[in-house]
Amino acid sequence: GSGQTLDMILFAAAIDRAHRLARALLLQDGHVLCIGAPASGKRSACKMAAVMAGVELTDISADLALIRGQPAVDEFHEIIRRGMTACGGHGQKVALLMQAASGVASWDQQEDYILDSIHCLLRHGDIESAWTSQQVEEVCDQLLDNKAFVKELHEAGAQPWEGFLARVRRRLHVMLCAPLSRELLCNWCRELPGLLGCCQVNMFAPLPEEALQDIAECHFRAISGQDSLDFHTVAYAVTSSAEDMGTVDAHREFSMRMLTVLNDCLPTFHALASQVPPSH
Repeated sequence: GSGQTLDMILFAAAIDRAHRLARALLLQDGHVLCIGAPASGKRSACKMAAVMAGVELTDISADLALIRGQPAVDEFHEIIRRGMTACGGHGQKVALLMQAASGVASWDQQEDYILDSIHCLLRHGDIESAWTSQQVEEVCDQLLDNKAFVKELHEAGAQPWEGFLARVRRRLHVMLCAPLSRELLCNWCRELPGLLGCCQVNMFAPLPEEALQDIAECHFRAISGQDSLDFHTVAYAVTSSAEDMGTVDAHREFSMRMLTVLNDCLPTFHALASQVPPSH
């Protein structure tokens, strides 16, 4: 979409995943469910797919994670209203990205309600609790000034709000990311079948080792702020014996800066941990 930029490492598996998701976004009622282990590239693939398909992306979980110490339902409703208005009122294509079971304390306690609302949106194209009667009237009044919309209503024989929802269903997409959890998926099958039945399901295998190494190197270079620092030299110094720690001492400033943003690299390090020889 307009104004969207991405900063990521590209490799064959990532491009293939994004391409599959982008095809779904080009369809009416094209929704996707991405299932896989943590740090397998689900959200990155969704973001890349939105750019490829020319769809404006709103990351619900990221927006709600910024809210601290207060309920997130009102903010969630505001996100839904903005997305539906962009689709039904302005003719834009919008994708709502959500990370299920994220563990974000600011809204994780209300995840059952949020998932139930997303389920309603998938199956019916609306979340009634997100709108007040006054807000509905304001949207309808604005749309009745649109000649193209009035023509659509006349041809369909529909009421203004029904015509608005029909537009939303054609242009709004849901992109849901979830962990590979048997308990979670079984619960959805029983209580929220639309999360599976209304979405194109995509399984995400762990990222290949080469991709993880490239991502880690990119993080190190961003932290160091210099292109001359050799990633492999630093990686060897960190994992080698005490007599080799002089290399790290020579880059003490880099090491301190690295620690301040280490949390961004932890998923990659965790995935690579099994590849480190026991002697290290």
